[in-house]
Amino acid sequence: DYATDLAAAARCVAAVHALGVPEEHRLQSHPDPAPAILEESRSLAEPYLNWDEAPPESKAALLEGFRRIEGFLERGDLFTGDDLVIVNYDLNTHNFVVENGEARLLDWEKARVAPRTQDLAHFLLPTTTLWRDDTAALLSEVQELEFIEAYLERSPVADVGRFDEQLGAMKTIVSLRAVSWCAWALQETARAGRPIANEETLNRSRRYLEPGFLGDLFRP
Repeated sequence: DYATDLAAAARCVAAVHALGVPEEHRLQSHPDPAPAILEESRSLAEPYLNWDEAPPESKAALLEGFRRIEGFLERGDLFTGDDLVIVNYDLNTHNFVVENGEARLLDWEKARVAPRTQDLAHFLLPTTTLWRDDTAALLSEVQELEFIEAYLERSPVADVGRFDEQLGAMKTIVSLRAVSWCAWALQETARAGRPIANEETLNRSRRYLEPGFLGDLFRP
């Protein structure tokens, strides 16, 4: 529950990140996730961007997200040299179990080694918090701050200013991957002539590709 369990979730994520990365592991490693996410997002979004039935305003807003990440790539030092952690990569509400004020994190099939801000961005973004009808919530600035402060209390960083900059960039990066998948889902559903089995997923995908929603995600 985003209204009551933010601090518990933050402490749980911080505890995982504080474990560090073993010298020998078999996880994928992404010290700078931006290039790989940009490439994946392009492949997902391309059919939608070339689809005549996609609203032009939606396409334009989606392309703005790509431009933002391309700008991050021009800065080769945005994530360089930072300590890496094991990230869950799928921090949605259904992967947490909360009991007596303490949270546990389940489902590690997508785990990888990456900057800590990748997990934090994924957790905080509206593309995550609004995804499921039964837990949907748009976090306020106060709620985001509550989560970040609880996280940093358990897992401090040396340079808070750099951490904030990276988190802001990572929100854009992770957002692009999320809405690009939505673009793929809508176009593929129309092309195949059959509905996605989960109507909730289709409705969310439509909403996330509205120009206003995309504009809020990718606003500088």
